[in-house]
Amino acid sequence: MSKGNAIIGAPQLSFAVYLVNALSAAWGMTSPKVYSLLKSSKALDDYIVPFYDVLHTCGEKYLVEDITGYLKERGYAVKADSYLAEDIVENEPELFS
Repeated sequence: MSKGNAIIGAPQLSFAVYLVNALSAAWGMTSPKVYSLLKSSKALDDYIVPFYDVLHTCGEKYLVEDITGYLKERGYAVKADSYLAEDIVENEPELFS
């Protein structure tokens, strides 16, 4: 797997798969839909992979909250109950305060 000219190693790929599955479970979405959202929002290429060294040391709950917040800051509204997202609506205004 590559990002631009950089080659993504097995640890980063394994972490990305783990994170997609964790987000899928937390958000109640299929893994392919989560992956598609992370790619289209550029979260995977601009945040998750480049900051692997820091992110892979964090717990699952923090990662779900962090990625959910990252998406919200970029215009992807998240309807959430506690830290678990129920639904993500791409490029819609935030649906709650």
